[in-house]
Amino acid sequence: MKCIASLEADYAAGLQERLKTEAIPFQVQTVTHESGLDYSDILVADEYFDRACDIAEAWSSEQMTIAQSQSNRHCPACGSINLEYTGADSFGVSVWKCKDCGNGFAR
Repeated sequence: MKCIASLEADYAAGLQERLKTEAIPFQVQTVTHESGLDYSDILVADEYFDRACDIAEAWSSEQMTIAQSQSNRHCPACGSINLEYTGADSFGVSVWKCKDCGNGFAR
């Protein structure tokens, strides 16, 4: 068995559902870290490891896209959420660059 992800217990449920949908058998081991948070280690058999990693990466990417779209950060020129933080200006305002159209802007 190999671990494909170690996630906060509540957050891991989404990946577990995806693995079930894709018919990938898995086991979950709950570990309590020093901080007191419970983490779920999601384990799969060696023969499912590569496919399960692909599924976990796709799921993680989808979760990131959802979080970005809900954060209200988008390019004012093209509307893309594919942004890169480039630092802060001299007034401490965050400066962003759109990875799609190249527009730079402050938020």
